[in-house]
Amino acid sequence: MLRMKRHHVIGIIASLSLLLLYFLIMILFNPLNMALLQFSSMWYWILLLSLGFGIQVGLFAFIRQQNKINSGTLIVSGTTSIGSMIACCVHHVSDIAPILGLSVVAIFFSKYQVPFILLGLFSNMIGILMMFRIIKNCGIKTNSKSINNINKYNIDFLIKVIALLGIISIILSIGFIINGGF
Repeated sequence: MLRMKRHHVIGIIASLSLLLLYFLIMILFNPLNMALLQFSSMWYWILLLSLGFGIQVGLFAFIRQQNKINSGTLIVSGTTSIGSMIACCVHHVSDIAPILGLSVVAIFFSKYQVPFILLGLFSNMIGILMMFRIIKNCGIKTNSKSINNINKYNIDFLIKVIALLGIISIILSIGFIINGGF
């Protein structure tokens, strides 16, 4: 039987919780069939965001279990995780904005949904890399060869590359939207 470590379970629970939050928001403000239709049209984005968030939280839990780190570093990386979740869900403001009489806000978030999702994805990637940097800097060893091999890479450089790619992707997606795409 497969035995999962505590941080794996925590990561899976975090990922599933984000999916649950997505469906709760969708079902709260839309009929069930509309929520399912929205999910079927964007499932790849939603699952990527959920997976990235779950990986971050799982790595966070793993690092926390090691007790080799100060809480300030974890707060910074945890903030990235929270930022990813907010970026993931902020486009759903468009679901409730008309109810609040904020139609312009609803149009804005609906129109720029993809850039917000991209922001969430790139935030997740940076958050995961930050967790790997913590593992590397603290000299934490694991049973995972792939995580232990992280010492071979310049994580600060990778964070900068991912941030640059994220900025470029978001700018291009906004430009595409302005020019009539999406």
